[in-house]
Parts: sequence; C-alpha cells; structure tokens
Amino acid sequence: MKRIFKYDLGFGLDSIELLEGTEILTARYQKSMFGEGVKLWAVVETCNGVKTIPHRFLTLPTGAEIGAAKYIATIETPDGEIYHVFQLP
Repeated sequence: MKRIFKYDLGFGLDSIELLEGTEILTARYQKSMFGEGVKLWAVVETCNGVKTIPHRFLTLPTGAEIGAAKYIATIETPDGEIYHVFQLP
C-alpha cells in the first residue's frame, strides 16, 4: 500500500533512510505546534520486505555550489531567506 510520509530535513547535507522505490514529492518550510523546519514529503510503498536505502539531500541558499544533484523544491523561511532542496545521486 502506498502512503505519503513527511520527513525532517536539516540545512546543508542530510541523509534519510527511505524504503526502496520511494518517490520524492516536494519539500517546504513548515511551522506547526510540533516545531518548525524543512520538511520533505514522499510517496512510500509500505509493504513488508522492502529494504531501506540512504538518500542524501542538500538544502542550500541561493548562489551555493550544488554539483550533480536533482532539484526538489525552493523554500522560504519565516525570515524571508530562500533555500533550494536537491537530492544527491
């Protein structure tokens, strides 16, 4: 069964263990009663026996060097700072 899950991302380089076959949807800055920060949403196949794979992400300000990475989203913090989220190969 597929479900949408939310994950916390840090600024700079971050790694998240995701199930094989996970589809990244988007990233946003979210402020809620549970805290605030960069969040990543993904469609996850939740069947048994699927192994986890580390996925690496970069959350960087405008003008930063990114190298070979896949664009995910552009986010704005409550202070008006702009960051861009990328997935590394």
